[in-house]
Amino acid sequence: MELCSCAVPVLPAIDISRSLDLELKIIWSDLCSRKALPPTGIALDSLAPWILWHLWTARNNLIFNNRHLTSAEVVSKAIASAREWVTSQGVASRNLTPPIRPPPIAIQGVCLIRTDAAWNETTKIAGLGWTIEESREVASYSRASRHVSSPLAAEGLALREAILKCRDRGISKIRCESDSAILVKAINNGKSLAEKYRCLAKQIFGDPEAADIVFTCGADIIAVGINVTHQVVMTADDRDKLASSNGKLGQYLCKILDLYYSYHLDAYEIKGVYLHDPTTIIAAFLPSLFTYTEGVVRVQTDSITRGLTLLYNNQKRFEEETEWSDKPSVKVAVTVDAPAVLKLIMDRLMES
Repeated sequence: MELCSCAVPVLPAIDISRSLDLELKIIWSDLCSRKALPPTGIALDSLAPWILWHLWTARNNLIFNNRHLTSAEVVSKAIASAREWVTSQGVASRNLTPPIRPPPIAIQGVCLIRTDAAWNETTKIAGLGWTIEESREVASYSRASRHVSSPLAAEGLALREAILKCRDRGISKIRCESDSAILVKAINNGKSLAEKYRCLAKQIFGDPEAADIVFTCGADIIAVGINVTHQVVMTADDRDKLASSNGKLGQYLCKILDLYYSYHLDAYEIKGVYLHDPTTIIAAFLPSLFTYTEGVVRVQTDSITRGLTLLYNNQKRFEEETEWSDKPSVKVAVTVDAPAVLKLIMDRLMES
């Protein structure tokens, strides 16, 4: 494997008992078995994994945050992480050689995909990467994704991109591997994890092709657009009510809403915030607070109208076959009882 330029100064700064071969892929198990000398304080545990981990995070800091870490800082962070790990195990020191895991057993006709992601908290941009291994041939892919809300969402998007690539290649049987334990557990257990659904559905503008597929797949869908959610506003007076209430969630929400209120004042010139997500959630379990129409919904996938959703209400029949023909209908919210929705949200927050 090749090491980036920022990795070279760090390794000589660590005093080890034998020479260090940089062909890590070949001698990884041997490297992990080597012991760090005093005064690191972890003489019986391996320091190598922590050095490589903090080299990786230093590389991400340099690329995404333009922050340069010195070799001494990288080593210091590695030692601190190693000590924290040893302490968390409840044992002062252990002579433990990391197990060498055998490669996954190939299953005939099943394609193996591996995914990973990096996320920039400031720009909300994620770098997505995945590999597809089929018949011992490995293909690598990557892309950037904007407006990503969290590291978990980035991991989910990477997995989603890999699955979509397999679909495009006509691969129907896959085995997925990810280093995100939370994502893997949520998918395997069917856990209702909000960010899992966010990354699968994504924003319509960000992935209109996927949105068009969802709207025309025949599933039981309720669409609640921002023309409806813009009718539900939490004003500055509502925020003051939350602050003076005994609700713990209400008081906490008031403390973190400054940025959101400032954004709405700058962008929309209103002294309040639109309750997009809460309103949509309420539509799912209290549909009586909304009025609806039904029809075929399609999403524009190119030109300056990319991401625009269009509704055909099925009232006119065409002689010729069109892009709207034989498509299933979905339920689309038209109006909302905004005072009732706002009261429901406020009551829950003040009683929490």
